[in-house]
Amino acid sequence: MLKLILGRAGAGKTDYIMNEIQKLAKKGEKGITLIVPEQSSHEAERAVCRKCGDKINLYGEVLSFSRLCSRVFAQTGGAADRILDNGGRILLMRKAMSSVSPFLKVYGKNERQSGFIEKMLAAVDEFKTSCISAQDIYKVFENINSPLGDKMKDIAAVYGAYEAMLSLEITDANDRMTRLACKIGESTYCSFGYIFIDGFMSFTHQQMDVIQQILKSGVDVTIAITCSGLLGREEHFEEARSTAVSLINAARGQTSVIEM
Repeated sequence: MLKLILGRAGAGKTDYIMNEIQKLAKKGEKGITLIVPEQSSHEAERAVCRKCGDKINLYGEVLSFSRLCSRVFAQTGGAADRILDNGGRILLMRKAMSSVSPFLKVYGKNERQSGFIEKMLAAVDEFKTSCISAQDIYKVFENINSPLGDKMKDIAAVYGAYEAMLSLEITDANDRMTRLACKIGESTYCSFGYIFIDGFMSFTHQQMDVIQQILKSGVDVTIAITCSGLLGREEHFEEARSTAVSLINAARGQTSVIEM
């Protein structure tokens, strides 16, 4: 079941969620999880403690999506995997570039240029966050014979080589959310409890995949989104409104909407 809380900044969405968490804690309900952006997690923890008291940790926790990854992997496997640091990612990308450079039409000699490896890693990060694979890129540009097509096919080749060099024990940090979407259904977060999500204007494709898996499990999910309502017309709320509609579709009609 999905409950959407929609309203402008300062409308009371966070207060509503805090009150709901307090009510559940007073009833002794366990498995309460509040998911907030990374930069807001410490303030959210303090706010929950002020509202519900120090014993709230007996009933729930405040997590970011990255901390949710750690919790789920601890339950389902993968917590001990080694995550590449930035230096390791640069070395692996340089190796990937070298392995395919003879086949590249545009970027064959760029691996030696200052800053190019970092630019390629940034591009791969964007694709991963948007759930776009090297195969997806290649399929789109396979039959496009143009400078842009050649560049994108080169990027797909480098991206694919980089992915192939990652092992089961060594992972790229940007793959953690994709793995979370695959694993969260096996965790306690999808077997009982209450999930609240607050502080996001919109979600990445990876985050949406995780939320969709949670919604499929049937646990109660409450999500606050900053926008003027489903029927509002303000352009600056369009992305948030589109996110709300996507969530309603993902919940397959099992949704209630509160506009504040």
